[in-house]
Amino acid sequence: MHNPPPPDPHHHHQPPPQHQPPPPGPPHHEPHPPHGHAPPPGPHAPPGGPPEPQKPGPPHHHHHP
Repeated sequence: MHNPPPPDPHHHHQPPPQHQPPPPGPPHHEPHPPHGHAPPPGPHAPPGGPPEPQKPGPPHHHHHP
């Protein structure tokens, strides 16, 4: 009656091995060189030339007097 209860396989005092965080190592997302199909960051004009000036037309918002 005073014996400790048998270990319950469904009860864990600590998370199972598969739930533990991975050991420290190289980052999963290593910096990749710039791809040729992606424009490099910088003051480069977008494809198609500079943006066209806004043409006159109906106002997008109400103008207060």
